[in-house]
Amino acid sequence: MRRFFNKLVTGVMVATMAFTALAPVTTMAAEASFDCDHPAISRYFTKEPTCTEDGTYDKICSICGVTLEKGLTYKALGHSYTEATTENGKVKNLLCERCGKSIDFTPTKDEKSCKHDNVITVNAKNPDCENDGYSGDEICTDCGKVITAGSTLTHTGHNFIKGSIIEEETCTTDGKCYYYCDNCGEKKIVTIPASHKWNEGTITLAPTTTTEGKKEFKCTVCGATKTETLAKLSTGTTIPGKDDKKPSTSTTPSTPGKDDKKDSDAIPIKETLSKVGTKYTVGGNKYTVTKAGEEVRFSKANAKKKSITIPATIKVGGVSYKVTEVGANAFKNNKKVKKVVIGANVSKIAEKAFNKCPNIKTVVIKSTKLTKKTASKKCFSKVNKKMVIKVSKKSKKTYAKIFKGFKVR
Repeated sequence: MRRFFNKLVTGVMVATMAFTALAPVTTMAAEASFDCDHPAISRYFTKEPTCTEDGTYDKICSICGVTLEKGLTYKALGHSYTEATTENGKVKNLLCERCGKSIDFTPTKDEKSCKHDNVITVNAKNPDCENDGYSGDEICTDCGKVITAGSTLTHTGHNFIKGSIIEEETCTTDGKCYYYCDNCGEKKIVTIPASHKWNEGTITLAPTTTTEGKKEFKCTVCGATKTETLAKLSTGTTIPGKDDKKPSTSTTPSTPGKDDKKDSDAIPIKETLSKVGTKYTVGGNKYTVTKAGEEVRFSKANAKKKSITIPATIKVGGVSYKVTEVGANAFKNNKKVKKVVIGANVSKIAEKAFNKCPNIKTVVIKSTKLTKKTASKKCFSKVNKKMVIKVSKKSKKTYAKIFKGFKVR
């Protein structure tokens, strides 16, 4: 244990040392108490070398931290002329990137006869989040001609990602959160607007073809309420999809008579909402009401679509319905569909819901409400053998058992 601890401490210490000529370190290395044959040697600078002056360093083992030799000389780095000033397409001065020394450029060859065999790039600068960069100029070090002028490299801007929360927002007060730039590390504080967490709402007054309805929502946190107006029902209850050639027909919700108009506020909800069994067509898919004003079953898929999404809810005539089931034979003989997304409110999938779908390859299940009693591998009958069922990480273990025999990821 002690040996492991010594190695760990030494590793952390050595990792922070400067192993290049540009990074001086002033802390002495600690010697380890375990046997080491010193397979990796590193420089430990006690004096930083410059362009014109030598530096000094010690040789240490980067594994155990033992100092092997002290006071060794590291030769001066010399100037690094990677920047230049130009005038009329020719180099005028060269600048050292380390110390900033400037020297006049003296050509060694005539520009007309020079073949430009020695070309370097100067003045290159990488862009950062806020400042543009420069690709650099290509110059000939023999005659000083600017072979190719550089161009501006546009800065990318910050890429802020969400960090730690400073203060949680509530229903009535704003919160605060840190955001960090993934590129440069700059941080900023972002206000998180206050917001209620509304439930799905309850219809307190059902809409009719002549009167608007009302729906009340309640905050699940603080209990505050709000009311929304529901639009009047249209004359027909079917909503044709874009791909339907002919609109399907369905039972029309009951409408109050002339003598009921004055007392519309007193109309019982059950009498104005569509009855169980009423059929709707939305987006080319067919739905059947299973609970008046609240829930529907996905009963028949659009046979022309390659990708079909069973939504969490649908809205018909101002009334929202949860899609809680996928009916038997909903996708029977559907040879077009390749991908299906099942919404978060689905709690039941009937046997053979996906029956004879040879080309279906992916089924994404967003719902976490399925159980062994409400779904099984029998939901998929005669489907593509390579079909993959994608679920949330939370549901993977449970759904792998429910749909045993299929690939669940």
